[in-house]
Amino acid sequence: MLASPLFSISQQDSIQEVQSVLIQRPVLKIKPLRLSRSSFYGDQIQQFGTQDAGELISKLAGSNLKSYGGLGGLKTISVRSLGGEQNSTIIDGFVQSNSQNGQINFAQIQSDNIIGIHLSIGDASSYLLPVSSQMAGSTINIQTFENTFGYEKFEVRSSLKMGSFGQKEGYIALKSSKKKLLLSCFGKLRSAIGDYPYQFQNGLSIIDSKRTNNGYQDAYFGITTGYKFKKSLVRLGYKGSVIDQELPGAAILYNSTADELLKTNDHSFFSDVNFDKNDIYYRAFSNFSANRLNYKDPSFFNNIGGIDVTYINNVARAGLSFASYKVKKLTFHGGFEMSYAQLESSDSTFSKPNRLLSQVLGGLDFKTTIGVIKGDISFVYSLEDTKFGQRADDVYKLQPFLSFQTKNFSKKHLNFKFWYRNSIRLPSFNELYYNNIGNNGLRPEIANQYNVGLEFVPIEKDLDVFIRTNLFYNQVIDKIMSVPTKNLFVWSTQNIQNVEIYGSELSITSSLRKGYFTYSALINYSYQKVLDNTPSSLTYKDQLAYSPEHTISNEVGVEYKKSGVRLSHSYVSYRYALNQNVEQNRIDGYHLFDVALFYNLPLKEKNELKLQLNIKNILDTPYAYIRSFVMPQRSFIISLNYAFR
Repeated sequence: MLASPLFSISQQDSIQEVQSVLIQRPVLKIKPLRLSRSSFYGDQIQQFGTQDAGELISKLAGSNLKSYGGLGGLKTISVRSLGGEQNSTIIDGFVQSNSQNGQINFAQIQSDNIIGIHLSIGDASSYLLPVSSQMAGSTINIQTFENTFGYEKFEVRSSLKMGSFGQKEGYIALKSSKKKLLLSCFGKLRSAIGDYPYQFQNGLSIIDSKRTNNGYQDAYFGITTGYKFKKSLVRLGYKGSVIDQELPGAAILYNSTADELLKTNDHSFFSDVNFDKNDIYYRAFSNFSANRLNYKDPSFFNNIGGIDVTYINNVARAGLSFASYKVKKLTFHGGFEMSYAQLESSDSTFSKPNRLLSQVLGGLDFKTTIGVIKGDISFVYSLEDTKFGQRADDVYKLQPFLSFQTKNFSKKHLNFKFWYRNSIRLPSFNELYYNNIGNNGLRPEIANQYNVGLEFVPIEKDLDVFIRTNLFYNQVIDKIMSVPTKNLFVWSTQNIQNVEIYGSELSITSSLRKGYFTYSALINYSYQKVLDNTPSSLTYKDQLAYSPEHTISNEVGVEYKKSGVRLSHSYVSYRYALNQNVEQNRIDGYHLFDVALFYNLPLKEKNELKLQLNIKNILDTPYAYIRSFVMPQRSFIISLNYAFR
């Protein structure tokens, strides 16, 4: 089934009675879609009370959130222990990338404007996505309020938030979708002091301290316009951000100094067109992003008395994707994508690299009486160059993909699915060339992923129950392993020759409607063994650093009309701070409990006002995902959300 990378929302008798719809054969036909079990939509996102996309994605099966130091800190998502760089993150159909560090910071993707989010592992969710995301090991697809066509002439979405540690946020978005024209704009400001208390153990003693150098001031803004023709859709837009952030260092006894600063300016321009010609459906897109980053460390010991360096990372990208349904049981799909990235620096010793990346894909789906067979072959070619110093090797590689999924075997919607994917992850510019850690001899990371899964719906009436389970095996050749050392800007990187990942997942969702009451539950469990399988390695058969064996995410909610309460629980088992699995490297696991209470105030038709209270870590548990990068204990945030349609 072909789907564009867009979501829209259809309205019923209330401004909150919405159902998700899938735009089929780009935006030409609209068909209701049963809620995807790897997705969240609309009200469900608001009820979670998450502060950013990272917290939201961590509630989806297969994902694992790595948070480096709490408020304003870096948050990355790893899917099945492949690392965040093997993910492709799509926002409103456009690839989000940073060739400098290779990481997407999900703490800086806010959840206020998200109306849909979907995680695809192995198989991309749409043939009209950029080719690079169809080739990736997993895809995170995010849709925002501002960049999707609606059904109302004028809509407003806004929120005000205040919380612990000086948190303040304000967001407003305006959108007009009169007839076939889309015009929208948004703005958001947020700030925090971030001086939360924490505890850590020193021998037999418990040390109480307070986080320092952890504040931030952010501004986000953008504008989009679009137009629907008879058989096509065009969009053009701009997004920007200005972020002034203090970098919290590792919490180390007798060394509390932390005065590093990170300032970033992001500007992104994007455009795309969806169209239908001779029963072939196309999407052409282009986008350009400019990122300016300034890093200061006045306490760094060198002959000039500190570090003050600026990096400018520019990325231009364009591509075309298509799918054809001319033959009844066959679907042909494919496309190409090209990108050019360059990194300049005020540091005269920096290599100043650039990279030209080309990707091509062609595939075929064949429908049989018992299921669907999918396959594609893709090719990636990367040409590397530098102004100074030794450059990394060029990369060229073929990547196959194959899957088979059965049709419903019974009324229980019983389905089996098997797939195999080969994917590649190129080293980032920092990993190759950064002065303190760069290694231009790093090899690309190659992943072979295998998956067999089962899903079914044992109950489907007032009580709805869905169960999915997967067994998977990943072989990763030359895995690129990075961990923060001094702070969140300076990391340590290495290749691990052969890594094997064995795992399983279980996801159960259920909902029950009784009158005005709705009861819901979500259970996600993941087990993973991530082993260094290099015989010559000193850590042979050891679990890799920061790879927990067990992760659990649970949600329980009760809703009466449009008000209710939701309790969240997450568990991360023990990890090791280094690849050596010895006791001194072990980090204990932790349980976290959050609660969200929300109440809709009655207003006139087309107006909605919601008051929400979120209390995080209600048991006041001290914890850190990354050793010495301590996280906040109990905290709260109050939000007032207004919407008009």
